[in-house]
Amino acid sequence: MSDNQLNPLPEQDEKEAHLLDYLHVVQRRWKIALVVLLLVFAAVAIKTFLAIPVYQATVTLRIGLKPDTSQEVLEKRKERYYSMESELQVLSSFKVAERAAKLLQLNWHPRNAAQESVLQIRRLIIQDDINLLKLQALEGGRFKLFTDSRVLLENGRSGIPFAEEIEGLIELAAAKPGDVYELVRITSDQAAGMVSQGVSAYPIGDLTSMIGLSVERTDPKTARDVANAIAMAYANQDREQKLNEAATILDMIDQQLAALGAQLNVSEQNLQKFKIQTGLQRLSPEGASMIDVAVALEKQRADLLLQRQKIEEFSKNPGYSALEPSMAESLPGVPELLTRLLELRGIKGELLREYTPSHPDVIDVEGKIDLLKDEIANAAVVAIKSLDQELEAIDRELTVSSKKLEQVPEEELELARLSRASSVNAELYSYLLQRQQEERIAQASITSKVEIVNDCLLYTS
Repeated sequence: MSDNQLNPLPEQDEKEAHLLDYLHVVQRRWKIALVVLLLVFAAVAIKTFLAIPVYQATVTLRIGLKPDTSQEVLEKRKERYYSMESELQVLSSFKVAERAAKLLQLNWHPRNAAQESVLQIRRLIIQDDINLLKLQALEGGRFKLFTDSRVLLENGRSGIPFAEEIEGLIELAAAKPGDVYELVRITSDQAAGMVSQGVSAYPIGDLTSMIGLSVERTDPKTARDVANAIAMAYANQDREQKLNEAATILDMIDQQLAALGAQLNVSEQNLQKFKIQTGLQRLSPEGASMIDVAVALEKQRADLLLQRQKIEEFSKNPGYSALEPSMAESLPGVPELLTRLLELRGIKGELLREYTPSHPDVIDVEGKIDLLKDEIANAAVVAIKSLDQELEAIDRELTVSSKKLEQVPEEELELARLSRASSVNAELYSYLLQRQQEERIAQASITSKVEIVNDCLLYTS
């Protein structure tokens, strides 16, 4: 047997001795231990009592991928490009925060940020030439609002809207009668910065199109209002972007229609004049078939030209173009670049809240943004070159068609040429009119793909 097996008792006695030593120490120092315990308890209690509660408001949104009503009616459009990461970036972006600030009418703020717990400006609309106000608290939650030159603007009461001389809603909490607070007008960037503080967006589940939005504030009503405003601004921006895209496409079609309308009038007049002069009224079946081929090719050409024009328009301002959704569908690699561009613009917005545009960090982000814009522009150039190749192929087919047309009998050659010009212009004009009506129907039935699922919930964090 080993020594450990033969002598187990000394180790056990040693452990019991150590435990007794600890108990003896506690008995001798119980007063010190008690004082330490009481001090720790008091410190935690004081910190808990003095801590300002933080409230968190949450909103759940659903990103819909079903076709718009216009798509169901016309069976024309494809589902729009969508990625969860890009939607999260848009939701928490500075641009959406700016829209939310406008919805909240965040034009004024206490000069001293510490006064936010006492004074909440829910709404205040005053003429633009006033930039500083003074609010004097009175008995019973009443207050007076003055200009900096002591001109009385409003006698109001906490929590009650006013709209006589000026429009607004101000809430006072624990304000002492006689206290005076200074209110300053804030810029749109400052308002957006205030809105975006304490905001986070996150996906809900791996296989859903649900997004959670949370906003943390020390005032529960502010947390609720900001969360709802951001969700509404996000939904409005999505619908407005679709409307702008439809309006841009309509404008392009209108431009083509205006030019084609003049050509159509001339070609029809020339054809009619020729028929009257010669007495020839109709083409042979062979000539009519050649014209049908030319009409089909011209329709393809018109579609390609419209697509090329859309890409050129998008490449002028990537990330803010009205045509961004449709471009994300058709340009390989661009959706990922746009997502990264949104992320960098959000980082730039965060930096500008603390630094000036000349700060090295801001300049570094701007450089990265410029590089991304160049990459997107290069992708657009590649797409345009590909379209140009398709256009060249169609032009070659049209040239071949024109040469074949010369093979018709000589007496109807001029009739064939004039008929072709008239038919092509008429068919193209009719086709573009149809596209115009489709776009107008689509525009009239546009809705946001964003749905606010639940009302805002509040709880302390």
